[in-house]
Amino acid sequence: MIETAKYIITTFAHDGPYENFLYLLTDKASGQSVAIDPAWEASFYESMAVQSKGQISAIWLTHSHFDHVNAVDEMRSKYELPLYIGTAEAEFWDETPSDAILFNDGDKLTIGETSATVIVTPGHTPGSCCFLLDEHLIAGDTLFTWGCGRCDLPGGSPAQLFESLARLSRDIPGNIQVLPGHNYGDKDSVSMDEQIAGNPFIHCKTAEDFTRYRMVLHDQTRKSPYQPMRPEDLPL
Repeated sequence: MIETAKYIITTFAHDGPYENFLYLLTDKASGQSVAIDPAWEASFYESMAVQSKGQISAIWLTHSHFDHVNAVDEMRSKYELPLYIGTAEAEFWDETPSDAILFNDGDKLTIGETSATVIVTPGHTPGSCCFLLDEHLIAGDTLFTWGCGRCDLPGGSPAQLFESLARLSRDIPGNIQVLPGHNYGDKDSVSMDEQIAGNPFIHCKTAEDFTRYRMVLHDQTRKSPYQPMRPEDLPL
């Protein structure tokens, strides 16, 4: 459990085949909680709400892949929760609920006295996004510890993900802790400064280099759990 002056982020490392990190964000002032990318079982989020003494009141999605949304229906049926999703991702996902609340790049999502800025980061999917809090970046499948999301699935684009990672490395303060969507690295989270220093995908200088590394060389040369890599060790 991560606690700041304003909010609590309760985490759960799911031990299934996808190794998801599950997150519940709780506003300390109001006790309201938001389930981020609810997957696998609603009970996981209910347990996290007990830990943080929060009441689940909304769902925020970073993207719509099965392993990030397969508990959405269960949670909405139990708690009648509003679901927030990016406009581009809602257009991409063929199961977007008709009552979904849409957001766009730069919008602020609020729970109690805690707000998160939406950063749309396409590449893994057309509308993938991250949520920037005061001290943390909830990164979905855009940015992992020393890694990044796949681009070879429907809607993926290595050129877009290259630009998204360049934006994050340029615009996110170095002290911000990056909370990834999957447990693929040797640490649960690292700072943005650490990502810039050790993430090989951020080391790529051009979209062409990134595409070659992401689509071919990475899977041939690295295995999880990923460790930091120096720029001079990038196998291009």
